[in-house]
Amino acid sequence: MIKFPVYAFLTGLYFSTLQFCYLILLQINISSAYLTFMIITVSWLTGSIIGLWLENLNRKIGLVCWGI
Repeated sequence: MIKFPVYAFLTGLYFSTLQFCYLILLQINISSAYLTFMIITVSWLTGSIIGLWLENLNRKIGLVCWGI
């Protein structure tokens, strides 16, 4: 068992924020247009939220989410 769960949570929060910031910086520097940057960012965040909220993500739901 984790001796100090608050430290584990804060460490995870720190590294997830760091990863998110590096992703945003990478997208800003690679993308040549603001519209492309926003489309990629919104799509990534939407996919992450859908993946976290749906407990039973099967093939049919995945295809509907992708618009196929």
